[in-house]
Amino acid sequence: MGGGDSLTAALAALVALVLVVFVLVPLLLLGIELIAVGVAIAVGIIGRLVLGRPWIVVAESVDAPGVGFGWRISGWRPSARVIAELAEALQAGVEPSPQGAERVTLPRGGPAS
Repeated sequence: MGGGDSLTAALAALVALVLVVFVLVPLLLLGIELIAVGVAIAVGIIGRLVLGRPWIVVAESVDAPGVGFGWRISGWRPSARVIAELAEALQAGVEPSPQGAERVTLPRGGPAS
Protein backbone atom coordinates (compact mmCIF):
# COMPACT_ATOMS: atom_id res chain seq x y z
CA MET A 1 0.00 0.00 0.00
CA GLY A 2 2.81 2.45 0.72
CA GLY A 3 4.18 2.15 -2.85
CA GLY A 4 0.99 3.48 -4.49
CA ASP A 5 0.95 6.57 -2.31
CA SER A 6 4.58 7.32 -3.17
CA LEU A 7 3.88 6.93 -6.88
CA THR A 8 0.86 9.25 -6.65
CA ALA A 9 2.87 11.85 -4.72
CA ALA A 10 5.73 11.65 -7.23
CA LEU A 11 3.31 12.01 -10.15
CA ALA A 12 1.62 15.00 -8.48
CA ALA A 13 5.01 16.61 -7.85
CA LEU A 14 5.98 16.06 -11.52
CA VAL A 15 2.72 17.62 -12.75
CA ALA A 16 3.22 20.57 -10.38
CA LEU A 17 6.80 21.03 -11.62
CA VAL A 18 5.69 20.96 -15.27
CA LEU A 19 2.95 23.52 -14.55
CA VAL A 20 5.38 25.81 -12.76
CA VAL A 21 8.02 25.57 -15.50
CA PHE A 22 5.72 25.84 -18.53
CA VAL A 23 2.89 28.03 -17.20
CA LEU A 24 3.81 30.04 -14.11
CA VAL A 25 7.33 31.13 -15.12
CA PRO A 26 6.29 32.39 -18.61
CA LEU A 27 3.34 34.26 -17.09
CA LEU A 28 5.61 35.94 -14.56
CA LEU A 29 8.10 36.89 -17.28
CA LEU A 30 5.31 38.29 -19.45
CA GLY A 31 4.02 40.31 -16.50
CA ILE A 32 7.48 41.72 -15.83
CA GLU A 33 7.87 42.60 -19.51
CA LEU A 34 4.49 44.36 -19.60
CA ILE A 35 5.40 46.33 -16.49
CA ALA A 36 8.70 47.37 -18.11
CA VAL A 37 6.91 48.51 -21.28
CA GLY A 38 4.38 50.47 -19.19
CA VAL A 39 7.16 52.17 -17.26
CA ALA A 40 8.99 53.05 -20.49
CA ILE A 41 5.83 54.60 -21.97
CA ALA A 42 5.12 56.54 -18.76
CA VAL A 43 8.70 57.85 -18.62
CA GLY A 44 8.46 58.94 -22.26
CA ILE A 45 5.22 60.81 -21.71
CA ILE A 46 6.44 62.45 -18.51
CA GLY A 47 9.75 63.34 -20.17
CA ARG A 48 7.97 64.98 -23.08
CA LEU A 49 5.76 66.98 -20.72
CA VAL A 50 8.48 67.96 -18.25
CA LEU A 51 11.16 68.78 -20.80
CA GLY A 52 8.66 70.60 -23.00
CA ARG A 53 9.95 69.06 -26.20
CA PRO A 54 7.92 70.26 -29.16
CA TRP A 55 5.95 68.12 -31.56
CA ILE A 56 4.54 68.85 -35.00
CA VAL A 57 0.89 69.70 -35.64
CA VAL A 58 0.08 68.90 -39.26
CA ALA A 59 -2.80 70.01 -41.48
CA GLU A 60 -2.89 67.92 -44.65
CA SER A 61 -5.18 68.20 -47.65
CA VAL A 62 -7.68 65.34 -48.03
CA ASP A 63 -7.98 65.95 -51.77
CA ALA A 64 -4.23 66.14 -52.39
CA PRO A 65 -2.29 63.89 -49.99
CA GLY A 66 1.18 65.21 -49.33
CA VAL A 67 0.07 68.83 -49.54
CA GLY A 68 -0.20 70.53 -46.20
CA PHE A 69 1.25 72.66 -43.44
CA GLY A 70 3.13 71.89 -40.25
CA TRP A 71 3.84 73.81 -37.04
CA ARG A 72 6.14 73.02 -34.13
CA ILE A 73 4.45 73.56 -30.76
CA SER A 74 5.08 72.57 -27.13
CA GLY A 75 2.36 71.62 -24.67
CA TRP A 76 -1.10 70.10 -24.84
CA ARG A 77 -3.04 73.30 -24.29
CA PRO A 78 -1.06 75.33 -26.83
CA SER A 79 -1.37 72.53 -29.39
CA ALA A 80 -5.15 72.34 -28.80
CA ARG A 81 -5.32 76.10 -29.35
CA VAL A 82 -3.25 75.83 -32.54
CA ILE A 83 -5.50 73.04 -33.84
CA ALA A 84 -8.58 75.19 -33.20
CA GLU A 85 -6.98 78.16 -34.96
CA LEU A 86 -6.02 75.94 -37.90
CA ALA A 87 -9.54 74.60 -38.23
CA GLU A 88 -11.03 78.12 -38.21
CA ALA A 89 -8.54 79.44 -40.77
CA LEU A 90 -8.96 76.47 -43.10
CA GLN A 91 -12.76 76.69 -42.91
CA ALA A 92 -12.52 80.40 -43.74
CA GLY A 93 -10.32 79.53 -46.73
CA VAL A 94 -7.27 81.49 -45.60
CA GLU A 95 -3.73 80.29 -45.07
CA PRO A 96 -3.37 79.53 -41.35
CA SER A 97 -0.77 81.29 -39.23
CA PRO A 98 -1.38 80.27 -35.60
CA GLN A 99 0.12 82.42 -32.84
CA GLY A 100 3.06 80.98 -30.89
CA ALA A 101 3.75 78.13 -33.31
CA GLU A 102 6.83 77.83 -35.50
CA ARG A 103 6.10 76.94 -39.13
CA VAL A 104 8.03 73.90 -40.37
CA THR A 105 8.51 72.49 -43.84
CA LEU A 106 6.96 69.07 -44.24
CA PRO A 107 9.02 66.34 -45.86
CA ARG A 108 8.42 65.79 -49.54
CA GLY A 109 5.30 63.67 -49.96
CA GLY A 110 3.72 64.91 -46.73
CA PRO A 111 3.64 63.54 -43.20
CA ALA A 112 2.64 60.01 -44.25
CA SER A 113 5.85 59.37 -46.20
